[in-house]
Amino acid sequence: MTNLPEEGDSQRIGRLAKKALTNHMPLDWIEKEQDGDSDFGIDYLIQLKNDSSQVEFSFYLQLKGTMSPTYNKTHTSISYDFKTTTLAYYHRQEPLVMVAVVDIRDEKKFYECPIYYFWLDEKWFDKNAKKLNSQKTISISIPTTNLLNQDLDIYSFYANRFQEKLAFSEIRKGINELERPLLDTLSLIAKNIDEKPIFLKSIELKNEAPWIDNPKDEVSTDLKMCSDYLSNNRIQAAKVVLDKLNTKKDNFNTHEMAEFYYQRGNILSHEGFRDDAEKYFKLAQEKSSKDRYRLAYLESKFKLDSTLSQDELEESLDTLGSSSLPECALKAKILAMLKRPTEALQLLKQYYPTETMMQMVICTIGSLHEELDLIIEENLGHEFEDDRKTYIFNALAARRFFQKSSNDVGIYGEILPIEGRPDYDLEGMKQAFSSLQKAWIAAKKLGYPNDITMLIDISALIYGYFNKLEELTCYFDEILSERTSHSEVIRSYVRILFNCGQYTKVIELLEKLESLDGDECSMHILSCYNLNKSKLCLSLIQKYESILLSSSRENVPAIFCIGAEIADSMFDKNLAAQYEKIVKSLPDGEAFIAIQDFVNKSNRDKSRHNEFTQNLYQKYIDLDKPLVIAVQLIRYLNPRDSMTANQLIELAENILETRELSKNRYLDLAQAFITTERWADAERLAEKNIAKGIAISKWKLVQAAALQNQGRVGVAYQIIADVIKLEDIGKQEKDFFINLSLSLGLIDNVVELLEENLANSSNIEDKIFIIRQLISIYPNRADYTEKTKTAVLKYGTLVDQNNCDQEGDYLQLCMLLCPFENDNQFTDYTERRNEYTKKFPNSKVFKIGSINTDEGAEGLLESLRDMAGITPELIELWESNKQKLRSSELTIPFFMRGLYLQDTRDIFTTWFLSKSSTDQELEFKIIHSPQLNKNDFKDLIDTSDVLLIEETSILVLNELGIFNSFLESLPRFSILERFFKELNLTAHALLSPYNNIAGEILKAIQNNLTKLDLIHLDEESLLQYDQSLKDKKGLLITDDLYVNKLVSIENQGVQTGNIFNILEYLGDKHVLDKSVLQDKIVSTSKLGIIDLNMRLDFLGDSVDYFLGRPEVLDYKDTDFQYIFDKIILFHTNFKIKYKLFLDIFLYVDVQKISPQTLLTLVYKLIESEDNYEPQAVITTWLIHSGLGRKCEKGMETNFSTEHLILWNKYTSVMGILDPENSSIISLLEKVVSVILNLEPEIKSIAFNNLKSGFSSDSIEYSNLKRLDHFFNL
Repeated sequence: MTNLPEEGDSQRIGRLAKKALTNHMPLDWIEKEQDGDSDFGIDYLIQLKNDSSQVEFSFYLQLKGTMSPTYNKTHTSISYDFKTTTLAYYHRQEPLVMVAVVDIRDEKKFYECPIYYFWLDEKWFDKNAKKLNSQKTISISIPTTNLLNQDLDIYSFYANRFQEKLAFSEIRKGINELERPLLDTLSLIAKNIDEKPIFLKSIELKNEAPWIDNPKDEVSTDLKMCSDYLSNNRIQAAKVVLDKLNTKKDNFNTHEMAEFYYQRGNILSHEGFRDDAEKYFKLAQEKSSKDRYRLAYLESKFKLDSTLSQDELEESLDTLGSSSLPECALKAKILAMLKRPTEALQLLKQYYPTETMMQMVICTIGSLHEELDLIIEENLGHEFEDDRKTYIFNALAARRFFQKSSNDVGIYGEILPIEGRPDYDLEGMKQAFSSLQKAWIAAKKLGYPNDITMLIDISALIYGYFNKLEELTCYFDEILSERTSHSEVIRSYVRILFNCGQYTKVIELLEKLESLDGDECSMHILSCYNLNKSKLCLSLIQKYESILLSSSRENVPAIFCIGAEIADSMFDKNLAAQYEKIVKSLPDGEAFIAIQDFVNKSNRDKSRHNEFTQNLYQKYIDLDKPLVIAVQLIRYLNPRDSMTANQLIELAENILETRELSKNRYLDLAQAFITTERWADAERLAEKNIAKGIAISKWKLVQAAALQNQGRVGVAYQIIADVIKLEDIGKQEKDFFINLSLSLGLIDNVVELLEENLANSSNIEDKIFIIRQLISIYPNRADYTEKTKTAVLKYGTLVDQNNCDQEGDYLQLCMLLCPFENDNQFTDYTERRNEYTKKFPNSKVFKIGSINTDEGAEGLLESLRDMAGITPELIELWESNKQKLRSSELTIPFFMRGLYLQDTRDIFTTWFLSKSSTDQELEFKIIHSPQLNKNDFKDLIDTSDVLLIEETSILVLNELGIFNSFLESLPRFSILERFFKELNLTAHALLSPYNNIAGEILKAIQNNLTKLDLIHLDEESLLQYDQSLKDKKGLLITDDLYVNKLVSIENQGVQTGNIFNILEYLGDKHVLDKSVLQDKIVSTSKLGIIDLNMRLDFLGDSVDYFLGRPEVLDYKDTDFQYIFDKIILFHTNFKIKYKLFLDIFLYVDVQKISPQTLLTLVYKLIESEDNYEPQAVITTWLIHSGLGRKCEKGMETNFSTEHLILWNKYTSVMGILDPENSSIISLLEKVVSVILNLEPEIKSIAFNNLKSGFSSDSIEYSNLKRLDHFFNL
C-alpha cells in the first residue's frame, strides 16, 4: 500500500457536522468560520440579521458532531461532555456562546441529521458553578426540542438580551454617578436579590417617593414592621404582628423562619424574659447560620442573673472571629469576661480602632478605669452622629462618673441610700447626672432598647441625689406601658415610686412580681400602711414575716412596730405581744418602740406635740443617739425655735455621717442655721444645694440671707435680683428682695413689686406696711408727685388712730407733704392732729408747741430748745466739750462729734462745718491720721482679712470725686452697717440739705455692691471700728487720728492708711495721672483737715512737681502754697516746724528748684520768728541735707555729685542774700563754724560730707583739708 494521508473519525465527524450545519442554518445567519488553529473551542462567529436585512447582533457557535449520541430514556434530551476549562473560557466570552450537537448516526443522510442547540448563558453557569470548580468535564443536557433548522428564529431572544444589556448599563451608570465601586455594589445587589426576594417586589412597586416601600402582606414586610415596632417601644403591636405571622409560618422560607424566631426572641428580651428569649434565638440560628442569628444566640447567653462557666466562655470564644464588628465586639466581651480585658481592648483597636463605644463597653466590663476615663475625657461634649452612640457613651460615662464620685462604691458594692451620701463628689455627680439625662433622651428616641437595664439600675441613685426622682417616672411609665411584666424594670421603679410617695402604684406593680425580696416586702407593707389599709397591712406582715426576719433592712423593726399597733387596735393581744417581742429582739428595737410611742401619743393629743417631741429627744440621748430616732425626730422639730433648732442641727449632723438629707430636711436645717445665726453654715448649705439644682429659688434666698447677715450685701443683692427674674418665685423671695433693695437705697427696683404686692394684699397690716414703703420711695421720683399725695391719704384711712406711732407718722407726713386736695381733707387732718396731741402729749413722733416771738431771737431760741428738750445743763456740757476738743483734752473721733456738740447732730453737718469753720474751731476739724508705707498699703489691699473704710475718709474721697474710682480698684471693701443705714436715710430724706452728698456716696457704693461687706455689730460700742477689726489682720482707711489711736489700743494687727495712701495707690494703678494726682493733694489740703499727715517722700514728690519747673521763682505762685502753708502754719512750736522743713528736702530734687524759690520757702518758715536769719537757716539746710544723702564719689570724678549740687544751691542762695560776703572762703568758714558746734559723733560726718562735694584738686577741698585736725581726721 502506498503511504498516503487518511481521514480520521473525528475529522470525518467534524466535516459531516459542518455540512449538516450548512444545510440547516437559518437564512438570516451569516457564518464566519474561525481559524482552526486558534479558535480554542469556538468554531463560528455568527452574525444575525434583522427583518430589514441589517446585521444587528453576533454570537459564537461551537459545533459538535457525534455518531453515538446519548439520549435519555424518553428521548427528550441529548447529552454531550465538555471540558470545564473550555466551558470556563466560554463563560468569559462576549458575545454569548451557543453549543450545537449534530446526531450523524446516518451519515449518508447527513442533510437530515438533527442538530440540537443550547445557550451557555449566566443562568447555566450559576447553576453549575460548583461543578466548574470541582470537575474536569460537565455533561451538558440539551432538550431535543431545541432544534437548529432554517425555521429557527432567535432574533427575539437576542434582542431581549440586548435590552437587558442596555438596562444593565443604566444600572452601572447610576452606580458610577454615586461614585460607588461597581463590582462590589452589583455583588451586593445580587446578594440581596438572592437572600431577600422581596427586594425585587419592592422595586416593582410604583412609588414616586425617594425611598423603597415594602409590598403589603408579604412575610418580610411584616417582619420588618415588627422590628420597627420594637425600635419604637411598641412591644404589644410587635406581638400582634408576630401572632398574625404565626399562622402562616408553614409557608416561610428558611430565612423568613429564622427572622421570625429572631423577632420573637427580641420581644421576649425586651420584656425581660431572658431565658425564653435565648430559646428563640437558638431556633433562629438553627434555621440560618447568618451572623445576625448566630451572634444573637451567643449574646443571649449572657444574663445579669447568671454567669457562664469558664469552659462555656472559652467554647463560645473559639467560634468567633473578627470579620465583622458585631462578631469582633462579642469576642471582645467574652475576653473581658474571661479576665482578659487588655487583650479584648487591643483586639478592638486592631480591627475597629474608631469604634469608641465598643471600647467603652470593654473597659467597663474589664474595669480598665484609666482607659475608660481617657475615652470619656476625649469625647465629653462631643455630638455623636447617631442616637445609639449617644446612648451608649452617656450611659457608660454616667456609670463611671458615679463610681468615682461615690468613692468607687458604684452600684454593685454596699447598699447606698437613694438620697446619696455627703461624701459624694458633687462635681462628679453633676457630670453623672448630665450624662444620664442625655442617655435617657437618646434611649427614648431608640424606643428603649433591650439593654435599657444599664440605665435603670443606676438612675435612682443619681436622680435621687439631686432630688429629681419624679423626672424618671415618665420614662419608666413609657417602658412599662409596653413591657408590662418586665421584672427588672418593675423592681427598680417601685423604689422610685415609694420614695415619691406613689403608694398605690407601688402596690399595683409589686403584685405583678412572682416573688419579693425583703426590701420589696417592706415597701408593699408600708405602702398599704400609708394608704390607711391597716387590715391588709397586717395580713402582709404575717405573710412576709419570715422574709422580713431574714432581711437586714433597717426598717424591719418599724414594720413589726406597725404590726403590733394594728394588732392591738384589732384586739389581737397575742399577735401584738408577739410582734413587740420581735421588735425588742432586733437591733435598735427599743428606739423603734420609742418612735412608735411618740407617733401614737402625738396623734392622740396634738396639743402636747412639743412635749412628746422633747420626750423622744431625751430618749434619743438616753439610747446613745441611735440613727433611726434621728431620722424620724428631725421631721418634727421646729427650726424657727432657738432650742429645737440646735437639736435639729445635732440630729442632722448625726444623719449626715451616713446619708444625705431630703430636700425638705435640708431646708429645715438651713432655717435652723438661720435661727441660731450660723450664717456661714447656712451659706455653705445653700451653695451645695444650688449646685445640686434643688429648689434653686428657695436656696438662693437662703444664700442671700446668709450673705446679707455676714455683711456681704452686694453679693446677696445680685443673687436675689437674679431670682426675681424667675417665673416661679414666691412672696418670701419678693419680700426679701424689696427689703434688701430698700436697705441698699436701690428704690427704683422695687416700686412695681410693691405696687403688685399692694394690689394682691387683703391684710390691713400688710397694706399699711407696703403703702408706707411706697411713701418713702415716691417723693424721690419727680413724676410720682400725685401718687405720693394719694398714697399718704390712703395711708391715713388705714392707720390705727389710737396707735401713737402710726397716727403720729401719718400726721407728720401730712405736715411735710401737704397732700390735701380739698378743704374737707385738711379739716379732717386738723381734727385728727388736735385729738392726737390730747391723747399723746409726750409723743416723740409728732409734737406741737408754742413759739415765743415777743422776746426776740433769744425768746425764739428758748422756745425751740424747750420743744426739743434742750436744758441749760446740756448747753453747758456742749460748751465744755467744745473747749476740750479745741485744747485736745477730749479726743472724740470726727464722726462722733454730733453726740457732743450743740451745732451738729450727724457727720454730714460736722463735715459741712469742717470746711466752713476757722482753723481755730478745732471742734469741727479732722486731726489727720498718718500715711502708711506705700508697699505695705498696697500689700494690705490684697491680703488683709478686712479692708474697712471709715466714714470720714468716705466723705473726703467723695469730696475729691474719686470714691467710685477707688472702690472700682479694690478687690473688696467693708463699711459699718450703722453708717450705711445713716447714709441711706440721708440720701432719701426729702428735707435733708445733705441728701445730694449722701446720694453721691450711696451711688458709688451701689456701683460696687458685689465687693461690699457690711459689718453688723450687736455690741453697744460707740466707736464700733475697734470691735469690727478685733482679732483680725486688717487695713483701716481713716483720715481721723483719733479713730486711728482708739482702734490701735486693742487691735495690734490692724494698720491704717489715709487719703494720701489712696491717691498714691490710684496713681500707681494709672487711675490718676500725675497732674490730677497733685491737684487732688492740693484739694485735700483745702479741706477741714488739720496737720496734713503725709510721708516725706510723698510730700517730696509734690515739691518736685510744683517747684521743680524752671519758670517757678516763688512757691506762692503755685498751688503748692496750700500744702506748704497748711503744714507750716499748723505747728506753733518752731523747732518742730524747723525740723519738718529740713526733713522735707531729704526727698527733694534740689537741683531743679531755683534758689529764689528756696528762699521764699525759708522766708515763710521764719516769718514769725525774729531770732532766725535766712543765712543761718540755709546753712543749716545745707548741712542737714548733706547728712541725709549718701556720700557716693564717682569713679572718675572722685567727688559726690549730690553734695556738689547742694553746695552750688547753697552758694546761689547766699549770693542772693549777701552778695558782698559770698566768696568761697567766707562761705566755707560759715558752714564749718556751724559744723564745729554739732555733736561730736555727727560733726566729723558732716565735715566729710562737705568735703565730698569737691574734687581733690579744687580750692574748696584744699582749704577744707587743712582743717582735718579739728575733726580728728
